[in-house]
Amino acid sequence: MYKDLQTGYTSIYAKHKTYDMYAICIVNVAKEIANPMIGTGNGFTIILKSDGTVWGIRK
Repeated sequence: MYKDLQTGYTSIYAKHKTYDMYAICIVNVAKEIANPMIGTGNGFTIILKSDGTVWGIRK
């Protein structure tokens, strides 16, 4: 799929503009393993695809 994909960890940081709140998501990146996920909150949806990209949708 992606030949240059490196194993290890990466972090995704988020900030809520109105309430000045922060969140962090630590992602384990592993070759040959796909663990796609979808998470929703109040006004948003976050999608972690099996290729490691993250997509966000505001409601």
